Amino acid sequence: MNRSIFLLIASLIFIGTAAAQQNPNMKAAADSMATATVKGDYYTLVKYIYPKFTAKTGGKDSLFKRIKSAFENLKNQGITLKDAKIGHPGEVKLIGNKQFCVLSQQIFLDMNGKVFTSTSSVLGISENKGRQWYFIALQDNGNPEVDEFFPELKGSLTFPKSTRPVEVNN
Repeated sequence: MNRSIFLLIASLIFIGTAAAQQNPNMKAAADSMATATVKGDYYTLVKYIYPKFTAKTGGKDSLFKRIKSAFENLKNQGITLKDAKIGHPGEVKLIGNKQFCVLSQQIFLDMNGKVFTSTSSVLGISENKGRQWYFIALQDNGNPEVDEFFPELKGSLTFPKSTRPVEVNN
């Protein structure tokens, strides 16, 4: 009897993990978020940011204003976002009722006529079996929001280091 229960649980874990890894909604949501960012569609961008993070920053309108202001400040310094590309999702981890995945992102910045690129990562989160995905940007110097919102992740996922911007040869 114990062996039957073990096999049933193992099968359910395998099926759940396989289904999560084949979820096309995650990549589509991440790509949509990147496109919105490049186009300056900050309302759409805010829709993809993890809701608890949005609430912590004062809500959707407040976060929209902060993002818009940050990009305007960059533009005033001669820096514009030219493109953003999302890499293929990493392994999806099912922890409790949430799915998590790390995705790489590559951005291209125009800095006073020179184009630079760098890579970083975002954490994808789904709380409804992959139907809706939200994201939090990962930081090299620690991830306070990730630690605060998801203490169960400690040691479960590897967060790659960002690369420093390098000039792209035209």
